[in-house]
Amino acid sequence: MFRRRSWLTLMARVTKAELMKRMAIMTLSFLGLVVAGNLLVGQVAFAQKIQVKTEQGHISPLMATITYPDGEKRTVMVSGIGWSRQYLTHQISGIGKANAHVTLWLDNIAVIKDTTDVSAVFVLKDGTERELDFIVSGSSIYRFLYIGNEDDGTEVLDLQRLQSVEFLMPARKDTDDNAMFTHWEYSPYTGEKLPKE
Repeated sequence: MFRRRSWLTLMARVTKAELMKRMAIMTLSFLGLVVAGNLLVGQVAFAQKIQVKTEQGHISPLMATITYPDGEKRTVMVSGIGWSRQYLTHQISGIGKANAHVTLWLDNIAVIKDTTDVSAVFVLKDGTERELDFIVSGSSIYRFLYIGNEDDGTEVLDLQRLQSVEFLMPARKDTDDNAMFTHWEYSPYTGEKLPKE
């Protein structure tokens, strides 16, 4: 005769290892649904904790002011620039004059402006202007700005949809090298009081 058993009774018979395995599968399934939802609305999630890192003397991430075509401005933390699914944290590459491959350090750039679907003007901190075509590979284009927001959220923005990106300064960091917004007094990760600039 079939006996109906409660959920708790069945779970009690599952070993700890099996229970952990089942919970991991459920968590991964849920995360898959979240990522799929983000892709549908045009926002791609990436690592939430942005770390301050140095590469060949150049620092990332950088604080920046982005301006939309309607004049709206936002202060964000730029983690990098790249394709729609992957990016470089310290550099941007493009095609310059005579079809030359050009790589620029992000912390040497003052402003990105005059962006079209195929190119943008990069104004360096020394005043030099470089117009570069975006690299295209198949259906992908190297034209996406990866940013962090104050609410710990992250976004991927198409540079073509922005009027300009003005780089300000490197992000501050706490003792664990987590990137901090300039006006934060305390680290939301370690709880420590941050030194004043």
